Amino acid sequence: MTWEIWIIAGLALFISEAFIPLDFFLLFIGLACCITGVAQALGLDSAALQWLLAALLSLLFVFGIRPRVRGHFLKNQPAVPGGIEQDEVIPFEDIAPGAEGRGEARGTSWTVRNNTANVLSASSRCKVARRDGLTLIVE
Repeated sequence: MTWEIWIIAGLALFISEAFIPLDFFLLFIGLACCITGVAQALGLDSAALQWLLAALLSLLFVFGIRPRVRGHFLKNQPAVPGGIEQDEVIPFEDIAPGAEGRGEARGTSWTVRNNTANVLSASSRCKVARRDGLTLIVE
């Protein structure tokens, strides 16, 4: 491929990341394409080496740099998406201490774990302390 095609492909991937947010995958693959285009413009003529360089740079960026950049942008977000902690959950059934049951929070059915010393009564309002995957923890 010519160096112009590598650069155009890289720019197309940059723009695609803006419309299809994939947590910086397309951005870093596009960066690898642009660097490969610059290397080809500077004299890397072997197509096999160009593809190898693009693949290695993509792997380096996606697995080496992307997690750090993604972590930097996500560090200010709440631990629980949507801030469901401190919201109320209403158990559908009595839930014994240490047990799990079903309940409703924000109009959705959730698994609820009772980490208190008391039984959670059906239809009572309880505060969510935190979320563990798809389970709401009441403490």
